[in-house]
Amino acid sequence: MGSGQLSPSPLAEYGWIVVATAVEELVFRGVIRTRLAERWGGAALAIGVTSVAFLLIYFPGWVQLAAMPVATTMASVFLIGLVCGLLRHRTGSCGQP
Repeated sequence: MGSGQLSPSPLAEYGWIVVATAVEELVFRGVIRTRLAERWGGAALAIGVTSVAFLLIYFPGWVQLAAMPVATTMASVFLIGLVCGLLRHRTGSCGQP
């Protein structure tokens, strides 16, 4: 196993990807967006703010890897956060403020 690797097994690596994605979604869409929507009385601003926050959590990794993204990468990450927030709102999963 080389430096920086989590596991020699590709299956374990995919497992970590699934776990990380689930945790991100639960935190950003399940907790932060819900609390902001409750506090601000609406989902639109909460979805926008959590989408920006979702983009910003990737900056430390990009800086550490010296792989600063181009505008299209940043826009893609923001749009993923926006779409996930809208889907969560439209489906009413995790309750509906």
